[in-house]
Amino acid sequence: MNQPPGRAAQPGSPPTSSEPDPPSPRRLDRAPGERLVATAPVAVPVDAGSPVQAIAMGAVGAAIGGVVYLVLAIGFRFTAGLLVVALFIGRFVGLFVRAGAGQSLSSPARVVVAVVVFLVAMAAAIVSTWLWSHAEGGNLSLGDYLDQVYGLPLIALEFMGGTLMAWWSAR
Repeated sequence: MNQPPGRAAQPGSPPTSSEPDPPSPRRLDRAPGERLVATAPVAVPVDAGSPVQAIAMGAVGAAIGGVVYLVLAIGFRFTAGLLVVALFIGRFVGLFVRAGAGQSLSSPARVVVAVVVFLVAMAAAIVSTWLWSHAEGGNLSLGDYLDQVYGLPLIALEFMGGTLMAWWSAR
């Protein structure tokens, strides 16, 4: 350091001519992230879904829920617990319809599809339990069977709760 005697170098002062220049920062040939991208990004096709696919997938959810409903209603003779099963059927149907519809259906259209599929599935499950009772020797009409075995308020709650769950899940 070629400073006159008795003078200290001031911090931040420019270097004197006898001091070597500081090394310049090293410049990369390309940005660090470019080495990770060897080719152009590949576009992943997004499944747009379709109304037919929404109905089909909703039917799959309804079939799964319907089998569970029948096993619990016929095999285990559940009554009040079927309200919870109806809620799950509505949830399955709504989620399956939403997955099958993708971007092809608006939210109100998905809700309509989910609710209709759920109502058909519940009606089929309830009629199936009634038909099973006839196979076992029962002779009550459908209305009497539902009233005496389950109680009409419970059946109404199953339909209402499951419909609300299907609506909420398909939005």
